[in-house]
Amino acid sequence: MDTDSRKERHNEISRTVRRSMFTLIGYCGYTLAAVAQTDLAFVLEGGGIELPLIRTRVGLDEFLIAGPAGLLAITLYLHVFLRELRRLPPVPCRDRLPFLFNLDAWLPRTLSFLIFYVLPALTLAAFAWKAAIDDHYHGVNASLAGASVAALSLERVSRHSWRRRGWLRAGPMLAVASLTVLYGTLILVYADRGVPMRRLNLERAQFPENANLLGINLRGANLRRASLRDAVLTGADLERADLRQADLSGANLTGAVLDFAVLHGARIDRSTEIDDKWRLVHEIVSSRRSNVTPPAIDLSCRDLSRADLRNTNLGLVNLRGANLRYANMEGVSLSRADLEGARLGGVAGLECSTLRWATNYEHAFRDEPLDCGASSPAINHPTLPECRDHAAAPAPR
Repeated sequence: MDTDSRKERHNEISRTVRRSMFTLIGYCGYTLAAVAQTDLAFVLEGGGIELPLIRTRVGLDEFLIAGPAGLLAITLYLHVFLRELRRLPPVPCRDRLPFLFNLDAWLPRTLSFLIFYVLPALTLAAFAWKAAIDDHYHGVNASLAGASVAALSLERVSRHSWRRRGWLRAGPMLAVASLTVLYGTLILVYADRGVPMRRLNLERAQFPENANLLGINLRGANLRRASLRDAVLTGADLERADLRQADLSGANLTGAVLDFAVLHGARIDRSTEIDDKWRLVHEIVSSRRSNVTPPAIDLSCRDLSRADLRNTNLGLVNLRGANLRYANMEGVSLSRADLEGARLGGVAGLECSTLRWATNYEHAFRDEPLDCGASSPAINHPTLPECRDHAAAPAPR
């Protein structure tokens, strides 16, 4: 092949590689914007992913399977021509088209590496992370990520001689491949256990009014500033859910599990149907902030077990006989609170330096870490007469 023919062939393939590169960048950017949406599609029956710009919804299954498959096809197509470009006889730099991947300086070479190898791997990892909330998709995305990165790794490694610093040149790609294999292994392990790898991200999600979420599992979900107006959440599992500033106006939370749920600032009004215990917890954490000196109130014998009371000012509060077992009391103020007969077993985040500010703390039922120089009453110590009708809280699951 003469010089002119070699140059023309090199330029022709370079144009194809450039078009494929821009297609890859656009596809990755577009799908990453779609992946960045909240997880509302996992919650609502018949929900889907809304594609950016065109604002068209596609089914969740189609998006999480066809999306990575399309990315894999574009990436492999690009690398077929990239490999063909590298196989051509050398063309002087001055005769090449001035494209990023045709330049010999370290910066364009590094950028080319990031686009050709790292960007597809990161995008596939984003797909896998999106699907990690549902074990139904774990195997599919782990297989796609592993297969694509393994193929790119072999392609990258095969172009270098194992003599003359081959390991050094192939090192970055091998590192990417190793991390992807590790991530894929984690996905498959979680899939085998039948549990999600991450919690639902529903921050600022706009649920349709009167959404039927009966008995739904939202354990540990991020629902900060979410709109759940008039939603039916009867029997829902909201344990450890973050409901800060969530709108629960008119919602039905009867029988919902709200153990350790963060209710600070949640909007709960008279039309909200919620168990009395959790309405009280909401009132406490929303009105008694740690930086405000509240008036004295009576919470004697009340059940506050397994409640998230972090950073709440309980100073001057009558907590005689109150059930605070397993409650999260990190950052709580207990200045001059009356703890006689209170049950503090399993409490998290409470230290002796805070407890000593309370009155009668030595007469509260406490675990050994909270002895604080005063022995705790015996476990079979009689309950305060006014609190004998209140049941003890179960141990956390």
